[in-house]
Amino acid sequence: DDGCIILVSTHNLGSVPEFCDRAVLLNKTVLASGPVEEVFTEPNLTKAFGGVLRQFHFEHSTIQNHDGRQVRVLTDDERPLVFGKDGHLEYKDRTGREDLVKTRSEEQD
Repeated sequence: DDGCIILVSTHNLGSVPEFCDRAVLLNKTVLASGPVEEVFTEPNLTKAFGGVLRQFHFEHSTIQNHDGRQVRVLTDDERPLVFGKDGHLEYKDRTGREDLVKTRSEEQD
């Protein structure tokens, strides 16, 4: 809004949507540029990182104080730990399948 540009270089991709409106995805050349929601797509991230990143999508019911936006976690971790409304959610399988999400309370049953 103030006509300022801040250039940030990061490998912490999960934080980019929190503080950036626009992004440039690089891997030896410009792969994509524009609004973060248009740049951070599965095809672009696969092109940039060769399938190393996993994307996990969450239903709004698992996120505390959800404002209607889709919640997505990008990670290179095979078993990310994500905190949600009812405790934490874990992906137990390396395939990254959404149907394998369990809350801590479900595991204790």
